[in-house]
This record gives sequence, C-alpha cells and structure tokens, in this order.
Amino acid sequence: MALLIFALVASFVVSAIFLAEIGLFPWLAALIAIPIAYAVGYALSRVLRGAGVL
Repeated sequence: MALLIFALVASFVVSAIFLAEIGLFPWLAALIAIPIAYAVGYALSRVLRGAGVL
C-alpha cells in the first residue's frame, strides 16, 4: 500500500512539473496532473493485484 501512495504522489509531481515545463500555467498543470496520477495509480494497483502483491 505504501508503494501505491508513493507512486501516486510521485506521478502527480512528475506530471505537474512536466506540464508546467511545456508552458502550462502551474495551477492548470496541477489540475491536469490529478487525473494522470489517478490513472497511473489505478493501473499500478491492478498490476499489483494481478501479481498477488496486494
């Protein structure tokens, strides 16, 4: 579970920084990064459940 939380936060930070670097406003980059981080967390949870880790 800690791995999922870490992956969720890390993917949010990385995607928000990336979107801000390509020219979006910081507040807009943060808003767009939320669903991206959710999708990454969801996909990772499905992979870990399938592997029997969770």
